[in-house]
Amino acid sequence: MKPDFCNQKVKDLTATVEALEVERRELAARKARLTIPPVDKEMLSGILSEFEETMANGTNPQKSTFSAGW
Repeated sequence: MKPDFCNQKVKDLTATVEALEVERRELAARKARLTIPPVDKEMLSGILSEFEETMANGTNPQKSTFSAGW
């Protein structure tokens, strides 16, 4: 491999690594700012009840529609 070609490849890869490091820092900062709301157990219980009711007694189109949302 020619030295000039090798040097250019190293420069290109170094630039890629630097760009990825910037992106990694940005993503880490975004992650740090994320807030996940607490789980609303009452809401989840209601969804589960509705799901169970639909699966037990619903028509096939209702079941299909409900399942498509999952």
